[in-house]
Amino acid sequence: MKTVRDKIFKMLMDNPSNSDFSNKLIANFWYKEIINYGANPKELSAFDLLNMIANYKLTSSETIRRTSADIQKEHKELRGKTYKKRQTTLQNKVRKELGYEVN
Repeated sequence: MKTVRDKIFKMLMDNPSNSDFSNKLIANFWYKEIINYGANPKELSAFDLLNMIANYKLTSSETIRRTSADIQKEHKELRGKTYKKRQTTLQNKVRKELGYEVN
């Protein structure tokens, strides 16, 4: 049986856009869990989905997000396209606030 970490790692490898968007990763992860639970995600009502979340039948969104962040921390190649952009923008902002020149 694969762990949550194994499943997320595979999802990040198979679909790079999952690396850039946590909500997309969570939705895709839950989609697969719902199928494995024996339900059809396309026929599941919003109430049933909320009930599954409330009753811990689906992996916590925070667990999925944190696990993804841990994997991306260890495997730089899985960080996604927006990672460098976010890092560069933040670094430039801090440098400017500290009075360093930003090119």
